[in-house]
Amino acid sequence: MSLINSPLIGTWKLIQCQGVSKEGEVCFPYGDNPYGQLIYTAKGTMSVLFSDTSRQNFVSEDLEATTDNEKLKAYETLDAYCGKYTVVESDEIVIHHIKAGRVPNWTGLDRSRSFKIIGDQLTLKTEYFPMRGSEWIVEVVWQRVL
Repeated sequence: MSLINSPLIGTWKLIQCQGVSKEGEVCFPYGDNPYGQLIYTAKGTMSVLFSDTSRQNFVSEDLEATTDNEKLKAYETLDAYCGKYTVVESDEIVIHHIKAGRVPNWTGLDRSRSFKIIGDQLTLKTEYFPMRGSEWIVEVVWQRVL
């Protein structure tokens, strides 16, 4: 396997995640104080996790005893996927090749993100995608950890 030489390589912590709809509506999908981690390796693998820090614990430690509402809230307040990635440096584009994730439909999909790195801060921006009954672009700001 060839190694990737990219400024994206490393571990990043989530600073902000903000969505803007085509109609101009603004949302923060993981709340005002989200937690997240993004990892890009030199071998071309990546993983990402987003979480709303106000997530509620289940009433029971027995996962089979959780209510449908608890499961729904847990699903809505966490996102994650992993796979491989490629970089188009000249266009400042990173493509995530999803192998597994929270949403089963994402498996096998490629998701392009524009990126900008200024100092130790990385900004990724999605293309438009459906969410909350509209089309949205989400901009995610990360701070380099390693």
